[in-house]
Amino acid sequence: MIETNKAELIGFLGADPERKENGNGNSHLVLSVATNTSWKKPNSEEWESRTEWHRVVVWGKQAARLNLSKGDKVLVVGEIRYREYEDEVSSGKTKIDVKKRLAEIHASGVERLYKAEKAEAAERGPSNDGSGRACRTNATRRGVWTDGRGRTPAFRKSALFARHDSRLDR
Repeated sequence: MIETNKAELIGFLGADPERKENGNGNSHLVLSVATNTSWKKPNSEEWESRTEWHRVVVWGKQAARLNLSKGDKVLVVGEIRYREYEDEVSSGKTKIDVKKRLAEIHASGVERLYKAEKAEAAERGPSNDGSGRACRTNATRRGVWTDGRGRTPAFRKSALFARHDSRLDR
């Protein structure tokens, strides 16, 4: 029997990464990643959606080299881990110690798929500097995301496959 604990997420960062240090001098990043699921209601033309928030922890050299910001679309690969901690809940004069359980994704790999455009660029509208990049607001309205170089996901995917296929031809 094969057992596995693997999580793969593609979502957006809801906040800038939070860098933390533990007592040993090791630092890590904590990411808040949002994923969205949509489905059509049975016997209806209406759609429903649900957003899930995931706490992602990145350790070691990878945490030091990551340069992410709020709004970036990321791919996270890792494993699900649970930890328990004690917390104090108070209601008026009554204080109660409770045990809480927290689920985290401990990332073995994180890659930025698309960089979020700065808010200033989104307010100005489409870029007029000749770069060909659409601002985030307009790109979102059209349902198109670019990778910061004005390329769409289809371009990136085809470029990756083209690179892979050219290696096979040798």
